[in-house]
Amino acid sequence: MSDLVRTALPIALLLLLFCIEVPVAFALSIAGMFGIYLFTDLTAASSNLAAIPFTRASTYTLTVVPMFMLVGVLVSRSAILEGAFEVAQRMVKRLPGGMGVATVMAATFLGGITGSSVADAATVGRIAIGEMAKRGYDMAYAAAIVAAAATVAILLPTSIALAVFGVVTGVSVGKLLLGGLIPALCTSLAYVCVIVFLGTRRAEFGRGAGADFIAPQLGWREFFSVLTGLLLFGIIIGGLYTGIFTPTEAGAVAATSALILASAFVVLVAPSGKLGSLRDLLGEGLKEAGSFTAMIFAIVVGATIFSHFLVMAGVPEAITQWVMAQNIPPRVVVLVFLLMLLPLGSFVDGLSMLLIVGPLTYPTVHALGYDGVWYGILFVKLIEIGLIHPPLGLNIYVVCSLFPELKAERVFVRLLPFLLAELIVIAIIFWFPGIVSLIPAAR
Repeated sequence: MSDLVRTALPIALLLLLFCIEVPVAFALSIAGMFGIYLFTDLTAASSNLAAIPFTRASTYTLTVVPMFMLVGVLVSRSAILEGAFEVAQRMVKRLPGGMGVATVMAATFLGGITGSSVADAATVGRIAIGEMAKRGYDMAYAAAIVAAAATVAILLPTSIALAVFGVVTGVSVGKLLLGGLIPALCTSLAYVCVIVFLGTRRAEFGRGAGADFIAPQLGWREFFSVLTGLLLFGIIIGGLYTGIFTPTEAGAVAATSALILASAFVVLVAPSGKLGSLRDLLGEGLKEAGSFTAMIFAIVVGATIFSHFLVMAGVPEAITQWVMAQNIPPRVVVLVFLLMLLPLGSFVDGLSMLLIVGPLTYPTVHALGYDGVWYGILFVKLIEIGLIHPPLGLNIYVVCSLFPELKAERVFVRLLPFLLAELIVIAIIFWFPGIVSLIPAAR
């Protein structure tokens, strides 16, 4: 059997397993083990199966994932966002589409703490979509705002996607987390511009929706909400920027701080059943964080097994050698690698793309002399688009699940201006890499 056939068969098996909806972690593991067996023997394949899961799961840097996951779950469950949303509404209530702008601000605020787009979409959507609908916004448009705004979380300093990309490619996790900050804020600003522009056009897009809106009086509850978020965000950014913490240490400190602050917020704010609310926050929150962490670790282990097969087959090296031998401009090569993520995002979830395509393409990008942090941010930005474009569009289905009357196809149509804004931001980052390197280089 030729090396080409031995390489193609496991890849075909992986695609087949995806098609019959085998869980991603198991599909990657099965296809990877089959590939390793074809290139070695059953004894070597069994040895790899015994060693790889422990070796990968015990990677010190990877412990940042459960820490950031715990921060996100605790903040999402403690209702801190509600106070922050009210503050944002008061700040921008007179703008066209002001409540939509407030939603972007709240989603960015929460995303800076949770690092999870799906959690961001669910938490913000539960509060914002209904409020916007009451103010005359088209409900599908309100859902589109939430789905788009939540994607920013994947680039902010608690981003699990950036942390995993750093682990599987060897790029500095700390630099990735810092490098994503300006692109994330640029993305939020682009969304705000879209909302304000549309808000000047028609009533269902927020025209005049905030003119007679009086935001609630702000009290200590709202103040504590914003203070909590700023403290957590400051701990992570400040620790990473000054070098006081490694990314893993920053995650541990942030998780401990979130546990203390979220518990204090629940005890002080919950109108009744404070002990019950605190018990739910801690018990259910820890259970949810543990469940998500186990799922991510299982996928990471499966992807590591499959990547081990690809390395054994010489696929990354072959791609690099072929690209270097062609007379193709390096920037075009990187552009092709990035653009292929768009169709892939229609069928494969973001984490799987990150774990399979990231290690496959990064060696070539590195060999061409490009900055790994810049490529990582662009890579994750393209994954971000996959969260809001059909047919997968996970964020769309998350917000639609909150309101049964919402139809996914209507939300997808309303998302087109946001997708255009996203592509413009990506193009700017692609041509001006200094946007990404500005903060990491200033450390």
